[in-house]
Amino acid sequence: MNAFILAAGQGSRLRASIPKCLLEVNNEPLLERSLKCMKGIDSIIKSVVIIGNGGVWTKDTEGQALKIAHKYSAETIVNKNSMETHSTESLKIALEEMKQLDDLLIIDGDLVYDERIVKELAQQEGSVLLVGEQHSSSGSKVKYEKNKSGQVILQEISESIQSEYVYLGMMKLDKDHVLIIKDLIEEPKYKKDILAVILNDICKVIELRCFFLIKDVAERVPCIQGNVININTKNDLENAGRIFNK
Repeated sequence: MNAFILAAGQGSRLRASIPKCLLEVNNEPLLERSLKCMKGIDSIIKSVVIIGNGGVWTKDTEGQALKIAHKYSAETIVNKNSMETHSTESLKIALEEMKQLDDLLIIDGDLVYDERIVKELAQQEGSVLLVGEQHSSSGSKVKYEKNKSGQVILQEISESIQSEYVYLGMMKLDKDHVLIIKDLIEEPKYKKDILAVILNDICKVIELRCFFLIKDVAERVPCIQGNVININTKNDLENAGRIFNK
C-alpha cells in the first residue's frame, strides 16, 4: 500500500506565516505526526508528501518539510501550482509520479487524529471514506445509502448538501479504483477543484463505502479518542493540543 499526505495547503484562513502542515500540536508538526503514523502501519510500503510552492511555501519552509519527510523515509513531490489549485491537483501530480500503483491511503495534511483510526482504515477491504458527525458548517458533507449487502455506500458528497455527516479527510482506495481515479482526474475540469468534487463524480461509477468514526472505529477499538480535527483556525489548534495532549 502507498500513502499520500496532501500537504500543499497555504493555511490562509489561519493567517499563519508557515504552511498548515508545519503548524505544531504539542510541539510536534502536523506533518511529522502523520508520517510517524504511516511508519507504524506495516502494510504501507511507501509514503509520499505533496507540498506546495509560493506564498508561505518558501525555501525555508520547503526545507523544513523535506527534513521531516527524510526523517521518515518519505518521498516529496511539489505541486508547483498550489497557489491556484487544490487537493485534486496534488493528487493528480502524485499519481502521475507513481511508477507502480497499489492500494492507496490518502490523508489531508492538516489533520490531527488518533493513529489507531488510520490503522483501522488501512485494514478495510475495498475502498472506504472516513465519515463522522458534523460539528461545524465547514467540510464536505456526505449522503449515503445501503446496498443489497447492507454496506453503507457514498451517494453524494458536497459542501452544499444537507447532512449530519461529513468527510473527515481520510480514505483508502483499492488498486483497481486508484486506476479509475487516475484516468478521471486527468480531465482539465478538475484542475482547480477540491477532492470532494471528483469523489462526487467517481461514486457514481464505483462503490465507496462510508467508514464511520464512532460506529465503525470506536466500537472496534476500545477507549479510542473519537476525534479527527481539521486545523482551520487557532481554536482548532488549541483544541487539538488539549485533546491530544501526550
